[in-house]
Amino acid sequence: MKYIQCDLRKLLEFEFDVHIAHKTAWLPEKYAKKGIRVKFKRSNGSWDTGWCVDETYTAVALDEDIVVERSQDYKKQRKASDI
Repeated sequence: MKYIQCDLRKLLEFEFDVHIAHKTAWLPEKYAKKGIRVKFKRSNGSWDTGWCVDETYTAVALDEDIVVERSQDYKKQRKASDI
């Protein structure tokens, strides 16, 4: 399965204010279409809904195993840079 990097946005409504949250994520090819609504599973098992694919970068599509492997790179960087 191929994954495509996407920019997503979500409207956050507060009592007196509205904000737009942005997120970049690698999505499976079938969900990486502009305008599609997606949800993400949080670590506690609940769902983070309301995200909309705002932009896709189809020039680069990676296999699932590469995306999963790269998703853990931040751990190595942190370990190497912590004092």
